[in-house]
Amino acid sequence: MRFLYKFKKSLRCKNTLWWTIAVLLFIYVFSVPSFGESSGFIRYIIYFSMALLGISVFGYCFLYGDFKISKISLLVPGFCIFSLAGTLSYSHEFRSWFTLVLLALSFYIFVFAFKIIKDKYTIIVIITSAFFLFSLYYIFYYRKQIIDYRSYMNSSFRLGWFFDNPNGVSAYAVVGVAAPLYLFLFFNKKIRFIFIIPILTMFIVGLTTGSRTFLLIIFLMILIFFFFKFKSHKLIYFGVVVGLIGLGILLLNLPFLTTVKERLVQAIQSIFGVANKIDTSTLQRVVMIDYGFYLGSKRMILGYGVNGFASVSGIGTYAHSNFAEVVCDFGLIGFLLFYSPLIVLFVKSLTSKKIDKSFTITFVFYYLVVSFSNVIYYKKIYYLVLAFLLYLVFIEPFNKTTKILISDLKHVVFTCDSMGTGGAEKVIALLANQMSKQGITVTIYGIADLKLANSFYHLDNVKYINIADGSGKRINSLKRIVLIRKKILSLKPDIVLSFLPNANIYTWLSLIGTNIPYIVSERNNPFIDPKNKLERVLKIISFKMSSGAVFQTEESRDYYSNDIRNKSIIIKNPILLCNYSGSKTTTRNKVVLAVGRLNEQKNYKCLLKSFSIFNQQKSNEYVLRIYGDGPLKNDLVEYCKELEISDCVIFTGNDANWHSKEQSDAMYVLSSDYEGMPNALAEAMALGIPSISTDCPSGGPRELIRNGENGYLVPVNNPEALALKMIELSNRPAEMFAQQNSNMIDEYSAENITNKWITFIMSLTKEIYE
Repeated sequence: MRFLYKFKKSLRCKNTLWWTIAVLLFIYVFSVPSFGESSGFIRYIIYFSMALLGISVFGYCFLYGDFKISKISLLVPGFCIFSLAGTLSYSHEFRSWFTLVLLALSFYIFVFAFKIIKDKYTIIVIITSAFFLFSLYYIFYYRKQIIDYRSYMNSSFRLGWFFDNPNGVSAYAVVGVAAPLYLFLFFNKKIRFIFIIPILTMFIVGLTTGSRTFLLIIFLMILIFFFFKFKSHKLIYFGVVVGLIGLGILLLNLPFLTTVKERLVQAIQSIFGVANKIDTSTLQRVVMIDYGFYLGSKRMILGYGVNGFASVSGIGTYAHSNFAEVVCDFGLIGFLLFYSPLIVLFVKSLTSKKIDKSFTITFVFYYLVVSFSNVIYYKKIYYLVLAFLLYLVFIEPFNKTTKILISDLKHVVFTCDSMGTGGAEKVIALLANQMSKQGITVTIYGIADLKLANSFYHLDNVKYINIADGSGKRINSLKRIVLIRKKILSLKPDIVLSFLPNANIYTWLSLIGTNIPYIVSERNNPFIDPKNKLERVLKIISFKMSSGAVFQTEESRDYYSNDIRNKSIIIKNPILLCNYSGSKTTTRNKVVLAVGRLNEQKNYKCLLKSFSIFNQQKSNEYVLRIYGDGPLKNDLVEYCKELEISDCVIFTGNDANWHSKEQSDAMYVLSSDYEGMPNALAEAMALGIPSISTDCPSGGPRELIRNGENGYLVPVNNPEALALKMIELSNRPAEMFAQQNSNMIDEYSAENITNKWITFIMSLTKEIYE
């Protein structure tokens, strides 16, 4: 034990083990393509280096690390274990199955080796150096054929048979080009330009194999890498793409690449079914692939075991497609076990913010494509790359820094459906006016094609634009996105503030790829607004992609996932009382007040029913005055007749100045089924009007009213309970709750709330992953 303790404390021993692992990894990566098919003792370099690497990795983890591993890695031995079932029942290829066991073991050794090395760039440099050495060996061995351009004219010209077969060598070449290309693009050091050399040498290796797959994958790989490198600079990216296409056409038209060009064109024509002829090799592969799937359909659960296709088909070789081979040898369960790690890595990479996603996406795509024409499940290089992808996505630590999005707030754009009579629109008007007072340029952009050219609410030095200029001309969704994008880009705002679901969705879609930050705002009950499920999903995505989110209540924020909650804030609505004298009344007019759009959400039928009960108890002394307009007005008028209260109910329509007329009313009543943060309720309470509200989701009234202290809360859609509270409140003193709500005007002032918005905007950061 004392001996082990000394080793654990020895920094020299730890560093020696680290360097041993790095060197052995280099030797193994070099030896796999160099000696994999060699005869004699030299080929055992692969096995010796792997054995020593495994011992070194085990020793390091035992002394200085741990043996923890991602659960996703269990799929690799899971595939290996399941493959034994078919092998036992049919093929009895136990020697080949043991090779599969060793490959699974090598996969784990690689994963732990990468954990020990820790730095992804060091790992890629090791892999790049090993393949660069292989490329020099390859070029030296085939130097005569490479130099003699006449050999390229031979239609059967393909190099690589000494090391493996040409397709196998091309698979090494893909990795050998990808690794230094990644370093060249994403390694932020001056020495990155030196990696152009291994890119070129490995490209020569791949080119001389005559592999069509190599050329297609390299082209797609460059497109993916350059997309992630220059996604913020689209002109550069498209310039690179056009340049690559031009260079590719130029190269393929050189005389010594005629054969490669013909093979590539023929492959593309075969894919689209327009080839004039198919070479014998391709025809044989197609037949074997079809036969592999046919045999697999006969034993869909277990398959025929390792090398099952070669045994059953009588052909004596593999199926030339990993899809067909795996289905035939291991059945559907084996197929799912084998490809599950690739699919998980691909999905995880799409949601990742690391730049490594380009590497992962490229190789997942590569192995899925190459599975059509090659068998990869027993290839050593596959398990090396898979282990590295697993390390990148699930294990590798990464640096995360933050960058302030907005250093100076000069121009703000609000997006909404229109500037109609709604509560959200009123909040926009108040925030916009206050920002304008603080010297910020503000533009409000209505993105709905409604006949509403002007804002219902007063705007002070704030520009309001409607997408259809208030004409009501219908605009389809795609054109709307284009118009919104064009307008916002022309305005060049520092940030866009989006209100209501429709605007949130269109703002997100319009700003994709623009780097303009935007904040979304939840103004209603997210559990049911919008009612269309697809729109609700799109709204959630718009929140995920936003720079930040503003909520009115905790209940609304809790609807969303952690990633959205972590970049959000709760800000109440501002209150601005028009022509409010500031004096508190000691007498109350016998008026019950309600303010809001005449729609289903407000549930005015519940209010009318409650009022009929209440007023009957009060000998019809009271009047119900409703401010607002909407689609249900006629229905509500008819309902008043049915309840015989038409003489006591007044529908006044929209009036932004109701505060100055109604501050002496007996009570304010809100009967909604759901709300965000109800503006009119807050304003009534600030005026000192005793208030009653349904305790509706998503908790806005509950945020304003402390039941029994500064107002009353009643159950949703319960006319009897609401009527009882109205009766109770009418019997209380006129100044009931006025004192408790006296500070609301200052607390919810437009200036105070606007400053909270600005503070939140200026605190927004962007995470940068390295």
